[in-house]
Amino acid sequence: MVRVPQSEPSRVPESAPTARLTVTIDHDYRAPELRERAGGDFVSQERRGNTLWSVIGDVSAKASRGTFLAERLRRSFAEEVKAEARPSDVLRALNGALIDELDGDPYGGGFATALVWRIGSDGSVVYASAGADAQYLVRDRRSMIVPCPGDLVLGLRRDTRYRDKARRLQNGDVLIAFTDGVYESRDSVERTRRLGIGVVLRTMEILTGGGMRPAARELFERIDAFNGGRYDDDATILVAGMAASDQ
Repeated sequence: MVRVPQSEPSRVPESAPTARLTVTIDHDYRAPELRERAGGDFVSQERRGNTLWSVIGDVSAKASRGTFLAERLRRSFAEEVKAEARPSDVLRALNGALIDELDGDPYGGGFATALVWRIGSDGSVVYASAGADAQYLVRDRRSMIVPCPGDLVLGLRRDTRYRDKARRLQNGDVLIAFTDGVYESRDSVERTRRLGIGVVLRTMEILTGGGMRPAARELFERIDAFNGGRYDDDATILVAGMAASDQ
């Protein structure tokens, strides 16, 4: 878990202490039951000065090939992130790295989705996506969708351009993103009911309503109670939040 503290800039009476806020990023992963389905997800966190960077994504290839490509993208992400860089710049670099790996690929090519966050110590968030699922914001125990730009997935066209979007986290906010293996998991008894995105978000609303810091592990523990810890695909959760340091 990576944290960057900052002091809240709002004015307060001289007799009152200034609230100290902390930006927190956390992630966790669950492997699928079938080994041949594993290997496609990738997630990473980096800190550059007072800036936190994160990426979450999913490679179309699975097994050893998917593991190799996911690790290549993780390494490229770590190499490309800089405090002054833009998430769209990082996605362009990841796109080029994946195309280089897929050029003449005897396995028949492939692609990857990715979502990149750059979060400042003041809670400012700049993000860009390459075909990624939507991200969500939980505020005051209510969740809302934060649309992604919807640009092309990685690995198809070298000249793809990606767009940056921005928003700001407030005290108590939680930003969450996850791969499809999370919400497509099935119940542990009949194995016929899908978890669904709505249940994931309602669970996070309950967790944050209790005043706890956003933690992917706690969310996964509650999902495990539904599916018995059995996943059909790689499942990854990435969360970021801002909260007072004493929470």
